Amino acid sequence: EDAQTGQAYAGLFKALARIRLAVSRDPAVLAQLEPAAVAGFLPRGDFMEALRSLPCALSLEERHQIASLFSPAGDVRRVCYPLFLHSVVPERFEEAVAMHSVKKADGRLEALETEWQSRLEEAKAESRRLHDQLHRQEVRSAEQAREIAILGAEGPSQAVRRLQGEVAMLESKVLEQQAIQSAAARKSEIALRAELDVKNHEVSTLKRALEARDSEVCRYEAELGAIIAELNVLREKPCS
Repeated sequence: EDAQTGQAYAGLFKALARIRLAVSRDPAVLAQLEPAAVAGFLPRGDFMEALRSLPCALSLEERHQIASLFSPAGDVRRVCYPLFLHSVVPERFEEAVAMHSVKKADGRLEALETEWQSRLEEAKAESRRLHDQLHRQEVRSAEQAREIAILGAEGPSQAVRRLQGEVAMLESKVLEQQAIQSAAARKSEIALRAELDVKNHEVSTLKRALEARDSEVCRYEAELGAIIAELNVLREKPCS
């Protein structure tokens, strides 16, 4: 799936490169799209029809991909012409912006300018993301090609020995990780046991202190009972 996505992005970039080449040879090829420089957006069908008229042999799939790339998020029925112009012919985009600045007294144009700038930033971010993804895919493809070349150059016995060496190295790493985890678990167990012994000692000490306090309370109760009994005896004696 990643390979197919990378191929799709690569095809999209090649299609845009062909458009740039055609425009550099004859700037008039964009004449059909120029009126959209002020309006900002074109219907998707009109935009794809204009792409079909360009002298760079764009396929239907490429035209769909280009239209989707420059469509606003959530609205594939329109295509933002300024973003397309900025991607294909940046200098023509600057001219369109200058022309738009002359007419910015209209409040609707100011709103469109804000939307252009927002879409432009989104398009630049998307372009950077696509370039990064394409670069990662190219690096991955190069690595896979090297691996295939190595496997093709090796004989069966050499490939088996190399794979056995890689498996042994992975097993060694797994055993090392297991040893580290076991040592950490053992250390934690020792620390917890020591803490548990301390807590048990504290509980035993508190129990002994509580038993001593209970014994003292019992003694006080006995003494109090004796005092009460003596007072009762004194009350019962007749006064002389």
